[in-house]
Amino acid sequence: MIFAILKTAEGMRYKVEKLFSFVSIKDRYVPYYELSFVGLWELGNIRPTEVYFYSGTKLLHHGTIDKFEFFKHDGKEKISVYSRSFTAQLCLSQPMPQVLYNVTLDDIFGLLETFPNVTYTQNTIGAKYMCFKENGSIWDSICAYGIKAYNFYPYIAPQAKVCVTRPESVNTIVPSGSIIKLAHGGGDRGVLTDIYMLDLEEEYTYNVSLDINTFKRTKYIPLDKQWLTDPNVGLNYKINYYSKARNYYKILYTGYSKENLLDKINIYGKLREISRVKFFGTSKGVFTELTCYQDNFCENSENSEQV
Repeated sequence: MIFAILKTAEGMRYKVEKLFSFVSIKDRYVPYYELSFVGLWELGNIRPTEVYFYSGTKLLHHGTIDKFEFFKHDGKEKISVYSRSFTAQLCLSQPMPQVLYNVTLDDIFGLLETFPNVTYTQNTIGAKYMCFKENGSIWDSICAYGIKAYNFYPYIAPQAKVCVTRPESVNTIVPSGSIIKLAHGGGDRGVLTDIYMLDLEEEYTYNVSLDINTFKRTKYIPLDKQWLTDPNVGLNYKINYYSKARNYYKILYTGYSKENLLDKINIYGKLREISRVKFFGTSKGVFTELTCYQDNFCENSENSEQV
């Protein structure tokens, strides 16, 4: 059974048992989980602030409500909800501009008040230094830390946990229902071929390029003090970010197998790392769409296991 529970600021809880449609999304490059649904509502006017979304006893989503609306359609009173998980706070919160040395993830989270309902990887190693820049978010800092300390782009695990390393173990997913579609594709929208960065002498000495001959897209940027001692690492991070999700493999099937990001699934004869999970339901049933990105942050086809 799939249902939602709405919670008000006063702590009152209301169950939405009848859902007409829903979409639950988690993505390797989005620092929060997303949920939207339309359900039957016969409990009067309330002002919900949080939502819990369940499949049976498994909690799939818990987050703040960005938008809700009560409306009448087809003679029925309904409610629509859009929510993001609590890690969305990290995109809006900004630390005080400063430079710190031997910085761990504990240090980054300690720069501001405690983030409610957010956890993170414990006992991380220290990055040599971190430059917390003006107008930069906590999430920006976490991403830079992940690259500096572990050469790993962070992601969000269940229960709003920020992870800066790969999980120790993952599941190999076998779709619970029949496969509707297999696909692979990609695109170059947003991809840069060259990035040049100023040095301390205000010369564009630092640069990185992609081996692409079909088009040319060049960007010149000021000196980024976050990467002052490792400019090539910083530029590679930036150009890889512009190329993220450039290619992908995809599977759509009926049902749901409770996948997590970075679990593995066999697509086109290889075990590939899951980068995006879209679980959705309509009047036709429930479905899962899994996407495996092929880029320099996710495991690509060359590194995938042959099965």
